[in-house]
Amino acid sequence: MTETNGRQILTGLAETREFFQQVSLLIRTAEDSLRDEGWVTLFGNKCTDITGHLYKPKNWMPTKIFRFFVEEEEDGDNKDKVLFVGVLLDGAGSWSGFREPWMTAGFYQFDADKKDVTKFDSWGWISAQLENEREPDGKFQEYELTSEEREKDYLVYWTTMALPLVSIDSAQTLKEKIIEPLLQKVAEVAD
Repeated sequence: MTETNGRQILTGLAETREFFQQVSLLIRTAEDSLRDEGWVTLFGNKCTDITGHLYKPKNWMPTKIFRFFVEEEEDGDNKDKVLFVGVLLDGAGSWSGFREPWMTAGFYQFDADKKDVTKFDSWGWISAQLENEREPDGKFQEYELTSEEREKDYLVYWTTMALPLVSIDSAQTLKEKIIEPLLQKVAEVAD
């Protein structure tokens, strides 16, 4: 490796760190907007799918960045809806239509009498649009529920959407293209 290559590596790593700082700002802005609407984070501060395992270097850098939200509890109400916002950074081994990072969002509704949403395995939700070979067009996709999802997971409804990450260029754009449509979809389903 030459000195020039070494400098290029350091420059690339610095640019990667700056990129992740920008993604963090985007996710925190979404979190603040949802908090203003009565939604609080679920699962503490976890936001990535990375590992520190020596033999899994492909997982040293995140492929997904995400946050999950539930309605702020009042009077011990059971939480039956989980919202999420996320960023897909890598679609390796998946649909060939994934050519750039996506911002994703969606929500899942459970049978409130039967399911504690904090115990649901939600880590695959961020990539549902990718796995279903959907274009990142900002339109919500509603999913047909299997009998297993209804019976085992007590899932009542779920929907997701995606947009190219680069199309979210300001807090206002985030609010208009992600947060407001997401909250509107929740209100439609709740009615």
